[in-house]
Amino acid sequence: MTISIDFDQTFSKDPTMWGEFAAKSAADGNTVYMITRREDTPENQAEIEETIGAYADAFTDVLLIGAAMQKADAAAAAGIAVDVWIDDAPETIQSDTANGV
Repeated sequence: MTISIDFDQTFSKDPTMWGEFAAKSAADGNTVYMITRREDTPENQAEIEETIGAYADAFTDVLLIGAAMQKADAAAAAGIAVDVWIDDAPETIQSDTANGV
């Protein structure tokens, strides 16, 4: 199973809980990504790395995609087929292409 965990208002709300979840999921053979609509800047990368901390190894990759792209589109462009999305804003996941946009 491939899981994506959002950063802002999801992972960042309880890094220990979500970090433990990610670590357990990865240990059980699942693939865990973090896909966030934050801009890919050194400052954002540093904040996310610091917050993830000891749980960094649980994540296959962290994608900072910016606000212009939907998360499902970014995942597809990266060759990632997400099975489970964990996100406080599901409207940021849906693919624009699925809506004919």
